[in-house]
Amino acid sequence: MVTAILSFIPFPSGLHRLYTEKIWTGLLMFFTCGLYFIWSIIDILRILTNSFTDKHGKKLKGYTKGKAALLFFICLAVYGFVISAMVNASSEKSSTEQSLKTLPTQTEVVAENQPKTLPEITKAEKPYETPILEGAIQPYPETAQSLKDAGFSQTLEKLGLENIKKANKLMPIAAQKAAQNKKCDAVMEVSISLYRSSKTELVIFVLAQNNTKFYFTEAELMEEGPVLSEQEKLAPLLSRHEIMAEEVIKSQLNFPSTYDRHEMGVFTSRTTPSCNEVTIEFSAKNAYGLETTYIATVQFDKDSKVVGYHCQEKQ
Repeated sequence: MVTAILSFIPFPSGLHRLYTEKIWTGLLMFFTCGLYFIWSIIDILRILTNSFTDKHGKKLKGYTKGKAALLFFICLAVYGFVISAMVNASSEKSSTEQSLKTLPTQTEVVAENQPKTLPEITKAEKPYETPILEGAIQPYPETAQSLKDAGFSQTLEKLGLENIKKANKLMPIAAQKAAQNKKCDAVMEVSISLYRSSKTELVIFVLAQNNTKFYFTEAELMEEGPVLSEQEKLAPLLSRHEIMAEEVIKSQLNFPSTYDRHEMGVFTSRTTPSCNEVTIEFSAKNAYGLETTYIATVQFDKDSKVVGYHCQEKQ
């Protein structure tokens, strides 16, 4: 009877096996929940059919004497499971009814679906635009003779009259484009870039009052969106040339490992489409092992090839 009760309560703990001195299998059943209940159910059936044995392989005593009480205990346990299931079902039903009571009424739903007042829409700010100074745009004469008289013979010869007329239409557009760049404080001059232009492609030059420069091709003038100054366009190239210049300088030193660029050491850089010149101030040990300050200039062509190098000790 004790073994049967321990196999039921607590289920499935394996206490009945510990009671019958089957210690290792009892512990295994305890830590595996009766091997997922299957092993516990098998043991219960064996106990009820008097086929369960103790550690020494002997059947349990008192089976015939306690059989009636054991059956009563089983019926009581089944009855308890049924009552527990009914109580749980009733609890779930009352919980559902309570949740239905908390749902919004039809009036609340209608009120919720009423259109709400939308926040006021603020107008977008006007794009940044600096002033175009008076006289910044000076149209070119549009006859061959007047161009020659005004001193634009070279421009006429290189570009032709039709391109000059076209440039007069493009210059106001270029001025407005440059005025929208925050690096431009005011548009001071607009003209044709004779050096960069050709009969197949015009380039308009814009100069700001703070010396910021812009060069626009016809295609760039037709594009929408922000525009870049010449310095902004060439910034990636300039940065790459600074790195290359340092490598060139180190290759010419007696002790390259002692190279130390001064803070703000790239103090002058001049960039054009065909040449970029980087000047760097630095310290390094000379041939005698003494630390000296130098100023070196490295020149690159349009293909980023080194075309000039000059280094001297700073006095």
